[in-house]
Amino acid sequence: MRKILQNHKGSQKSARLAILALGILFLVVFLGKSTAFLTSLQKPLNLKSEKQYSWNGKSSLNLIYVSLSAVLEQQISVITIDPNEKKATILSVPNKAYAQLPKDFGWWEVGSIYKLGQEENPPIGGSLLKLSLSKLLGLPVDGIIILNSKDPKTAQSFIERFHSNPIYALTIMPDIKTDLTPNEIFQTYQVLTTIRSDKIISLNLERSDITESKLLKDSSRVLGVDNVKLDLYIRQNLADSKILEEGKSIAVLNGTDNPGIAAEAARVIANMGGNVVIISSADEKAQQSGVYSQAQDGGGMTKDRLTQIFAPRCLNEKCTSTDAKITNSRAQITIVLGEDYFKFWHAR
Repeated sequence: MRKILQNHKGSQKSARLAILALGILFLVVFLGKSTAFLTSLQKPLNLKSEKQYSWNGKSSLNLIYVSLSAVLEQQISVITIDPNEKKATILSVPNKAYAQLPKDFGWWEVGSIYKLGQEENPPIGGSLLKLSLSKLLGLPVDGIIILNSKDPKTAQSFIERFHSNPIYALTIMPDIKTDLTPNEIFQTYQVLTTIRSDKIISLNLERSDITESKLLKDSSRVLGVDNVKLDLYIRQNLADSKILEEGKSIAVLNGTDNPGIAAEAARVIANMGGNVVIISSADEKAQQSGVYSQAQDGGGMTKDRLTQIFAPRCLNEKCTSTDAKITNSRAQITIVLGEDYFKFWHAR
């Protein structure tokens, strides 16, 4: 009898240990799946993304919207969502607009850029279109949405449906390719629900005096773009209201031997609403770009946004410099452009 009781107690103990082991295993698997799920929320949905940051819902978000359809001509728009002003602006970009592409691809019509990039190996249609429109408009582009559907949607109708019907976002997902993360999509929807319908504004470059018909050497016609008028138009309609409000003075220094990149960056900053007071060369050469603040408040949202665009490494590590032009600068925020910035725009 004693032996039977001992065996029974041993079996109970073994059972408890087995249950405990299974419980620990379940917990490990659950935590692993949970971690993987939370990590997946920060990864691009189904298009490769070169950006090293995720939208925080505070600065303006600039998205490219492309509607591909065999029924209608390809439609390309830039959607700017300003969470501070609770406003969405949709800028329609004509396919015939003639633009100089980055990475030495030459001059092409905007409507041909996506197809051109898709012919590369590996295909880079989405990223090439993002970089090209960023260069054309002088604005950072945070993401791209490509709708490939038999039921073509203008950017206006897409935003209005997305804005008013949460179920629509789920039903349309199979037809969408995007480099936005699930978290960014959710934040975008959250912001859109706070925007009134009358604050969704549509603009069209083709119907402005910014573009005009231009005859090329091969006798084909394109739409030439007046960059001076375009920059003024962008600053009036697509600038980030928070950057304008903060009004930080900004210096842009070229830390490379490649001329002109500081002026290019300054154009982007000005179109965003930034106050560029210095464009110069850095005293020290830089392999990596950096953003530094001399402002008492650390540079505010303006510094955070500029860091995302020009030096995302400084989001996760403290960037310091001994360059006297930085430490003694009269600007509140200083950007140093390194070789990495040049290669990003020019190297294939």
